[in-house]
Amino acid sequence: MGWVRIDDNAPHHRKMLQAGPHACWLWVCGLAYCQRMRTDGFIPTEALPMLGVGAWKKYAGILVSSQLWHKVEGGYQVHDFLDWNASADERAEQEQANRDKVLRYRHRKRAERNTVSAGDGHHPVTGNSLVTDTALPSTPLQLHSTPKEETPPPPPPLIKKRKPWNFHEGERIEVPQRWHEDHVRKLGLPDAEAKLLAWYAELDAQLVRSRRPVGNWFKWLDACYEPWANDLAVSDELEAARPKGA
Repeated sequence: MGWVRIDDNAPHHRKMLQAGPHACWLWVCGLAYCQRMRTDGFIPTEALPMLGVGAWKKYAGILVSSQLWHKVEGGYQVHDFLDWNASADERAEQEQANRDKVLRYRHRKRAERNTVSAGDGHHPVTGNSLVTDTALPSTPLQLHSTPKEETPPPPPPLIKKRKPWNFHEGERIEVPQRWHEDHVRKLGLPDAEAKLLAWYAELDAQLVRSRRPVGNWFKWLDACYEPWANDLAVSDELEAARPKGA
């Protein structure tokens, strides 16, 4: 989970007072987006409707005029974002350093446990003798060989449980059952369901590549469906008009 750093003097800053509360809320939501998506302060234009702020075009213009955002190609850049927040590369390096630290700790603890199991007579941390002269065993101490470390089995694959109201769920995409059934009927083709399933896979791959956030799945699918269905209809007409054997 990432965090957004905001100066506690921000509410009284000249730029914030000039922008007003609605634009400032868009500014805060934009910071959260940048941290979550690791964009180093860049907000693509297509992501703005998904930030939960109405009239975002108006408030984005206010943020630009207040110099809290800068208009750049493809979207907006938060002013001085990297002066207050770590870059995506820096965060990745810190996360890797934390993982390495945990692994070193586990390896050290495992080595200490193996030392005690080997029966060397001393605690691996304090160095104190584990067997005193007054409590010597009547029979020779049997030393146990160091157990051979076994590689633990890999964890079972995480099975994503499909939501009961969805017909299809990919890596990113969600297709509600009602939407799918309506559009199978709307498409009106014998292989409508197969064509829609192939289209869902194509949409999922596009979302994975673009990392674009999606809010309302019904509205988003409707917006994508119309151009796809039109292209499909044109393709079917061309196929029907093509002479047989051509």
